[in-house]
Amino acid sequence: MFDDRDEALQLLRSVDILGGSITPDEFDRVGAAARFAQLAKKLETDFGCKSKWTPDTQEMALHNLFGIAGDVVDAQDDVWIMVSNYSPLAMYHVGRVNPGAAADVRDQLRPETRSKIEGALTDCGYTVVPNAVLWEPYDGLQEGLRRAKFSWFTRFFDYH
Repeated sequence: MFDDRDEALQLLRSVDILGGSITPDEFDRVGAAARFAQLAKKLETDFGCKSKWTPDTQEMALHNLFGIAGDVVDAQDDVWIMVSNYSPLAMYHVGRVNPGAAADVRDQLRPETRSKIEGALTDCGYTVVPNAVLWEPYDGLQEGLRRAKFSWFTRFFDYH
C-alpha cells in the first residue's frame, strides 16, 4: 500500500490514460479473471473461508470482489477486497463502502489481518490504493466524471 498520497495519485493518473470507461481499451478479461481466481484461492487458504459473495460485474469498472465475514478476522463488520478492471488497482474496506470511513480502514483491522490481505494482493500483482486517496475528487481524463464531481473510487471501482 502506498503511504505517499502523491505516488498513489500518480498511479491512478497513469492507469487513467489506458482509456475506456469501465475497462481499459486493451482489457484482457480472461487474464483478469485468472488473476482474480489466484487471489481468491490465496485468500481462501490464508483465511480459511470462501468469499461471502461473487457479483456479476460485467458492466462495471469493478472487476470482482472477495468478502470475508467479520467474525473470521475479528472485525466489527465484513471485509471486502475489491479489484478494478484497471489493473493493478485494488482496495479493501470494512463494512459498506463509505467515504466518511475511508481513512479508518487500517485502524479497523488487526495488523496481521491487514498484512495477510495486502500480502495476498501484492503476491497476485495488485497494488493497494489507500481508501482516503480513492475518495478524493476525480481530476483525470474523463471529462464527464470531472463534471459530475465523481471520486477516483467511482472511476475505478464503481463506474457503470
